[in-house]
Amino acid sequence: MLHLKKKSISTLTSKKTLFCHNFSYVEWICRAEDLVLAEDRTTEDDRKLIMEARQKAAEKMKKFGNNNKNDSVETNSLDDGDSKHGNNKQFWRSEKRFRFFVRKLCKTAAWFWFVIVLVKTSLLSS
Repeated sequence: MLHLKKKSISTLTSKKTLFCHNFSYVEWICRAEDLVLAEDRTTEDDRKLIMEARQKAAEKMKKFGNNNKNDSVETNSLDDGDSKHGNNKQFWRSEKRFRFFVRKLCKTAAWFWFVIVLVKTSLLSS
């Protein structure tokens, strides 16, 4: 039983690591595309090709239901939202940490006893 838990934990951590690497790689590609689009020597055909690829990727993300603000593929410029995106990303991370904290708290025995006592006092007071 313990071996299965360790195995599942290791597969989850490896999946999480893989997801983080892939997400970082996609962000890097988007930044590179933004830089190419900002250059003067980029032709209109290249710009159209990049924008079409972004639209296809955005449609694919919508199709699979992954249209999060953090995973946005349609960024038009690098200067657009670096400071806003950074603050927003930090907010989402802190919210995610808070949600995990609440989930862990709700699984403890103390939480179950608190709910039982609360329901009992509610029933007795009415």
